[in-house]
Amino acid sequence: MAAEVMQSKKQTSTTASARPTAVLSGPLAHGLDATGTTLRIAKVHVPLRNIVSYSVDGLAEKDFASTFATAGLFGGGAAVFLLSVFVFKWSQRFILGAFLLGMIALFALIDLKRIKWVTTYTFTLHLTDGTKRTFATTSEPDALRLRDALDAQLSIAPR
Repeated sequence: MAAEVMQSKKQTSTTASARPTAVLSGPLAHGLDATGTTLRIAKVHVPLRNIVSYSVDGLAEKDFASTFATAGLFGGGAAVFLLSVFVFKWSQRFILGAFLLGMIALFALIDLKRIKWVTTYTFTLHLTDGTKRTFATTSEPDALRLRDALDAQLSIAPR
């Protein structure tokens, strides 16, 4: 599906442009408005008719670092408890603490299977006044809708 967003083939969609992509409330709301004619990037409103060209880049990634850090810290804590009990002859009750820390580390490792790919779509918009604006979203439907609206606008714009 990510390839659909980044392809250069022009497509238009009449059903997708009728749906709003984001709730436009608050100072940092973003996305196409309900009419599909204006793109809101933070506090800036960019009419689609002012866009001369655009490019799309997609970056797919997973966040492994936090899960590995959790597993490492709790696994290390479990190892310290076990080492203290068996080498330094601490009280046997610390084995329970090692078991609990070890279980947290184990579940953090199991959680690695549940991590999903997150794709960030970055639109670089070239405007009629020569400036560039950047719009990024992680929502594939929003990216597809924006691409369709831009393709439709650029196909009817005078050259």
